[in-house]
Amino acid sequence: KKTKTKREKKFSPLPLPRWLPLFPSRCLQNDSEQMKHGINLRSLGRPTAHRLAMLKNMVTQLIVHERIKTTVPKAKELRRMAEKVITTAKQGTEAAKIRASAVVQTNVALDKLFNVLVGRYENRQGGYTRILKTFPRYGDHAPMAFIEYVDRPLTEKEREQMNLTQHK
Repeated sequence: KKTKTKREKKFSPLPLPRWLPLFPSRCLQNDSEQMKHGINLRSLGRPTAHRLAMLKNMVTQLIVHERIKTTVPKAKELRRMAEKVITTAKQGTEAAKIRASAVVQTNVALDKLFNVLVGRYENRQGGYTRILKTFPRYGDHAPMAFIEYVDRPLTEKEREQMNLTQHK
């Protein structure tokens, strides 16, 4: 056996007590006890730049078409951005138009936002969109949903379907 010198005895680390965990971050019982600061949006399995670009594109398409089909998590994130854009546009100032143009990508959609949608929702305090769940996607069984604006005018195809269901 090798004996310790005076120097090794003097500077040797003290033994850790049994109650002190080696990894303090792992001593919490479950994940719900950990704080989640700065987590605002779902990551949707994409880097931040890709995710924001995708959501801006979807907001633009939602303004143009007023109804789009997507997955449920994307629809829930899209709802947040779409409602904030309409609330910003309801201010009606040039500054609001500049802020909205940071999200809305085409001039056609921007004009529709400020001329059509703002007039439609001037008396509504929020809740401009609705999410309607539909069948899972064929292939990967991802939950799908339609996201649409509330109080939007029906298309010809939707009117025909409504008339067919009423006559049965």
